[in-house]
Amino acid sequence: MFRKSFLKIANVLTLRSFTAKPGPIGTEITEILTKELAPVHLEVIDSSNGSESHFRVLIVSEKFNNLPLIKCHRLVTDLVKTKIDSGAVHAFSVETLTPNKWKPEKE
Repeated sequence: MFRKSFLKIANVLTLRSFTAKPGPIGTEITEILTKELAPVHLEVIDSSNGSESHFRVLIVSEKFNNLPLIKCHRLVTDLVKTKIDSGAVHAFSVETLTPNKWKPEKE
């Protein structure tokens, strides 16, 4: 259910957030995940209509190969833990995929 609704939102919006320009928190999350996980595809969506308190992340990375789903999610969440612990980010949803699992979906 999450994947279908998430992908519908992502397909409708070609931007990385609901706002015209990603805010500082969304930008920082994007930079951290890009630096640490070298994603093939990354979508950081501010689902709080610009207040940057709720984020949905779809990330496709080779680093997820041979890892169980829970470890992939922990890897991503641990990278933005300071934002979550500080209260800057209230809700953080993650969908992680390997490039092999993502390719059929993007076609």
